Amino acid sequence: MMTIRSSQLRVLGLDVDRRFIDDLVAFYQHLLPDPITLRQRVNDARQRGVRYGVQSSHDIDWFVELDLRRGSAWELQPDMAWALDMLDNPAVDLMGRRFRLDKLLHKWDANA
Repeated sequence: MMTIRSSQLRVLGLDVDRRFIDDLVAFYQHLLPDPITLRQRVNDARQRGVRYGVQSSHDIDWFVELDLRRGSAWELQPDMAWALDMLDNPAVDLMGRRFRLDKLLHKWDANA
């Protein structure tokens, strides 16, 4: 029988996480051609997203794309306080927050 230690699991998890970030960087290189800056933006967005309950790879991808298209830390800008309130509302599940936010951002863009 094979035994996997918790330290080995952490290393495996880090490798999976690194590959996921590598995939996001490769996929979004057309939005931000500098790979070092792009990697930092992807990591920053992912860390902020986790604070709002963004955990699955699909949801992280969604949040990273919002950050790359709207600007670094877009949800923290004063005119986006409503979006931050929506993201940071644990009373609504993430799918509901995503749906509402996407819909309101579409309206926001149409009026800009």
